[in-house]
Amino acid sequence: MAEYVYLDPDGVIVVDTLDTLAEVQQEFKDAQGDQDLTVDVGPLSVLINSIAESRDNVAKSAAQIANQFNPNVAGGVMLDAICAFSDTARDGAERTRVTCQVTGTPGVVLPLGSSAATNPTITGDQYFFESEIDVAFDGSGNAEVDFLCTIDGAIIVPSASLTSIADGVIGWFTVTNSSAGTPGKLAQSDSSTRIARINELEGQGRSLSGAVTGSVYSVEGVESVGFYNNIDGSPVVIDGATIPANRMYISVFGGSDADVGAALLGKVTGGSGFTASDMGTAVNETIEDPYSLKDYDIEFGRPDTVEIEVQLTIKPNASFSNPETVAKDAVVAYGAGLIDGYSGSQINVDSDPFEISEAVNEYSSSINCRKCEVRLNGGVFSTDSEPMTIFEIPIYAAVNVTVVQI
Repeated sequence: MAEYVYLDPDGVIVVDTLDTLAEVQQEFKDAQGDQDLTVDVGPLSVLINSIAESRDNVAKSAAQIANQFNPNVAGGVMLDAICAFSDTARDGAERTRVTCQVTGTPGVVLPLGSSAATNPTITGDQYFFESEIDVAFDGSGNAEVDFLCTIDGAIIVPSASLTSIADGVIGWFTVTNSSAGTPGKLAQSDSSTRIARINELEGQGRSLSGAVTGSVYSVEGVESVGFYNNIDGSPVVIDGATIPANRMYISVFGGSDADVGAALLGKVTGGSGFTASDMGTAVNETIEDPYSLKDYDIEFGRPDTVEIEVQLTIKPNASFSNPETVAKDAVVAYGAGLIDGYSGSQINVDSDPFEISEAVNEYSSSINCRKCEVRLNGGVFSTDSEPMTIFEIPIYAAVNVTVVQI
């Protein structure tokens, strides 16, 4: 029968199915009392192969269930349950919100749930939005109301693109948006949730590197943290910049300055210091210790954002109508860390075209990314990675993605 193998140090259970078929064949020989019984060809071999495959599938299913108790590989509802034990949870999905100007018959009420649609020539696909509240047209026949997308995710809605009335509300004449919408997001992926849980646990410590970065990651809006702890008694040079002796360098992407400063203050013992050195943008925050009521000056860095230009060579499904938009959305989703198994844009992590290509293929089965190339500042597209320093983070925007169809 299949054997279960426990892999250290990951704690993952895998199944060794190498000998299953031979064992089933031997069982049939023993049952017939004929060690020369032909078991590898003919009708009997079909039955034997089916039994062996069934046993392997049962063993694999059991291993998969067992691994759901391992927080480092669990997914879905099991991961949510494990997170609940440490008082953490995955970020929920959000929908794109757009503030629209609507016109109609004065005094008429535009009811909650009234539907409008985007112009597909601008947004790629046509997306539908519903009004969030009842609103009455004023004496001039004007009103302003927020519309919420009917699906989750980061739907990009430029200004003047939500312009079509999608249902027949009597007295409603026009709809448009003078400013771009606020993109939503998909629910946090399993891989991102597992990382967030580890950061949450590490953030309960103090002084250790994991405690410092974990605490900063717990700040709302923080997406990436760059960290280097110079424990030497002399300065060190990292990526061409100098970190003073016995100082920590922390670069944070996202979150408010005050919240990041408070997180840092609470995780370092007295006498430790932070410095942005000459890397990125220095931020100085004066934070009051809630216990001593003493003010502390906290310094950390903000990374330089590096816009990555991406060129994708794709072969779309023949029945698919809008592959270019999907390909661009895939790159944006990759950068935002919304594709399970990919962390996306991170400080000090190179822009890897091969990883981007894999993420695009993972994002949608409707397109096949054959090649991905990246470049900076209008240079030459290449399949080579673009290196990032400890104070840089790559940024992926749809306007910087070129799609070549073959």
